Amino acid sequence: MNEETGLKNIGITSFIGPTQHEYFDKYLHEDAVKDTHWFSMKASKDETLVPLIEENIELIKWVAIKELPSHLNNTYKNIIEILKKAGLYHDNEC
Repeated sequence: MNEETGLKNIGITSFIGPTQHEYFDKYLHEDAVKDTHWFSMKASKDETLVPLIEENIELIKWVAIKELPSHLNNTYKNIIEILKKAGLYHDNEC
């Protein structure tokens, strides 16, 4: 998490679940599959968020749970499923 967000004081509270996604690996010059394990975490809102530009992460910001649906228009389905498992999103909110 530190690499993608710049956060240093992070506490893991629980495991949510895994996802997989395919991408083109520019170093191997071939398609690859990445496994990601998702966790619920606690962090201070006082720390500065720093996006990892090298991974095409352009913007990071804290969002209130009630505002979450308006930020999910271009979100991959597997991320929506992780948000559901975490209890942060329900289909009737969009």
